[in-house]
Amino acid sequence: MDLTPTTNANPAFAQQGSIDWVQLGRSSLTASSAILSRLSEANLDAYTISASLATCAQFSLSQRGEGRLRECLDKLPYSSIIGQTLWIGFGVKHIVRVLAQTNHGMSTIAMCGALSEVMPKEVASVVLNELVIQFGATEDLRPSLQQWENLVSACSGLLSVSTFGVTADQFMRFCNAPSSEVPDFGDLKDVATVLKTLASVSRGSLESIELYNGVTLFKNSTTQTPTQILVSYRSVAYRSRSAQISMMNKTYYIKQFKDWFIQHISGVSGVWEGALGSRVEWDHVIENTFGTSGKVLVQNHTVFGDLFGSIACIRAAIRNAEPPAIAFIDFLPRLDDKRIAHGAESSGLGFVSFVLRRLPELKDFKYTMSGCLNDSFVEARARYTDAYRRVELLCGCHYCLKDNSSSEVGHGGAFCLVSLALSLVRTLQCLSFVQLDVEQAPYRAGFLIAYDKTLSSSAGQTIDIQHVVVHPRVRDIFNTAEAIYTGARKDFPPPVSSAISSRGNVLYLGLLTQMSDDPEDISKVHVVPGVIALDSGRMSSCILDGAVMSSIFAESAKNYQPLLNLDGRYTGTAGLTLKMLVREAPETFHLTMQIFKPDYVNPVYEFGPRHLLETMLAASWKVHCQGYCCSLGQDLPPLFDCEGEGPPDPYDVSLGRSIVVRRLKGNELARCWTLLCQFNDGTPLPNTSTILRQNECLSCCIKAAFTLRKKTVYIIE
Repeated sequence: MDLTPTTNANPAFAQQGSIDWVQLGRSSLTASSAILSRLSEANLDAYTISASLATCAQFSLSQRGEGRLRECLDKLPYSSIIGQTLWIGFGVKHIVRVLAQTNHGMSTIAMCGALSEVMPKEVASVVLNELVIQFGATEDLRPSLQQWENLVSACSGLLSVSTFGVTADQFMRFCNAPSSEVPDFGDLKDVATVLKTLASVSRGSLESIELYNGVTLFKNSTTQTPTQILVSYRSVAYRSRSAQISMMNKTYYIKQFKDWFIQHISGVSGVWEGALGSRVEWDHVIENTFGTSGKVLVQNHTVFGDLFGSIACIRAAIRNAEPPAIAFIDFLPRLDDKRIAHGAESSGLGFVSFVLRRLPELKDFKYTMSGCLNDSFVEARARYTDAYRRVELLCGCHYCLKDNSSSEVGHGGAFCLVSLALSLVRTLQCLSFVQLDVEQAPYRAGFLIAYDKTLSSSAGQTIDIQHVVVHPRVRDIFNTAEAIYTGARKDFPPPVSSAISSRGNVLYLGLLTQMSDDPEDISKVHVVPGVIALDSGRMSSCILDGAVMSSIFAESAKNYQPLLNLDGRYTGTAGLTLKMLVREAPETFHLTMQIFKPDYVNPVYEFGPRHLLETMLAASWKVHCQGYCCSLGQDLPPLFDCEGEGPPDPYDVSLGRSIVVRRLKGNELARCWTLLCQFNDGTPLPNTSTILRQNECLSCCIKAAFTLRKKTVYIIE
């Protein structure tokens, strides 16, 4: 065993449901120095592990439960970023995998993983502390709350690949739902008491347990009469007293509750924050989250299909750089709004397919949304305006009626249908850039967070199309993915982060594991259960960009020649190599990517992955190319051909207006290095612009460069 507690305590104590804490305090924990080092890096004390193993030893994990836990462990992915130095996920040496080598360790990670799924780690730490009190631990022999919190954090995400969160969410609907944003988990001492009693049932000391809980689910807004449900649980040997609960093989199934809940949810305010804090199935996420309002949206597929489809059409026009769309984007007030990510599933037919695949409830939207894709940019804007007004009339809430003096809900239920629909569009646009390394159910709270943001940003005002189509930026993708898959509400991650760890999940840019010069590829945000950790076990909350600098040893590109042939030869140094350097800092890691030329001791350029992504987005999707009958046109400024990669030499260019083609196709490191040199801290060099060519033809790139009306425009092939 790699991690084994040694004690002379009477083994019968575990069967009697008690623990000799004094003897436990005198015992030692046998482990290799490598394991003890990993505990230290995870900020876990050896005594905390001993106390948790002794406590969770009181629970007898069934053969079926252990099998399910093993399935979760087998599904948990992990990957290394820098060789085998920096890991994302549950790595091969993660403390969870060490604990899983013993039966008591399996019970420990199951307990901590289950608590992390349904409550914040701060609350879970209090539950564990109360549990050891129930088992007789005195104050001087109890681990601190911070230690319990660290243990829960280490196990967070373990059960995210299972259906546990969805099942737990069904039971959490019975709990009290306050009007505040702080979830009500009840008296945590009572929670610990129930857990201790369940331990007795699992060991066979007790045959059954009954929990009677008169729950005030909500108060009717008209009569103020509390609606209560009496819930009783019994062991498998007995039938439940509640007709809405049946038991099979120690698994609880709730029947007939979803329809009852949706039927009564209309008009209820503030019911969500406390009652619905866990995961929900994708198949019914809209109705299960938004009740009657969600049902109205799903049933009115024509009007909402027009709204969704027109947005998909407009985004497709922007992605294809159609002239009216480019003019529309140029009027956007903020520079970083232009750095929007575009993907195959974020606009057009790809977005329609993604919506239907991710939200099966909207299957009836298919033909309406698809029909909108034949519109021109102008027609799509007109369709959006018309659909928006129809949704306002359908909703009839005080936001849609522009009557802030009234607080009555509309015909669409407790939620504003306009804000609900647009929040779903924004969420889906961001999720189209998210890749799940292993499938997870979403948190209901994530959709409510998106709704609240949309509602608060509009403040009863008409939401213009530009505020919808500018989504998503990189930070929007991170924010949405974190809310949906962790239930956490944050305004934005650190501005230069390329990976963040939150509530048992890691969100990271694909650029960290695979270099690419395609902005569509590196815009993907991967979600994987686990943590960010060094090989030593040291964990971090995020990965930030390191220093951005260009080496003084790098020569500027020269040999500017008039462009005579569009099919000229490609240049660029062969054998460029990429290295990654990680630097530790308190709570964070700083990652620097370095490009080396052959026979160079020093890097020619250093940059962070997030910096590369932002720069690439600023230089992409500026060209409208139909792929056929593309002609160069007339009255173009002087065209130049430039050899080599790296920073440009502006003194080699004509003093007049010019377009410079930098031929680097097929050399992704040379293209990335050259692109970064065209920008200064993400801002284009003075009076210049850069186009990063992807699938567009060179003729269309040159014509697009002419419309940018800069003194010098660089086209990176």
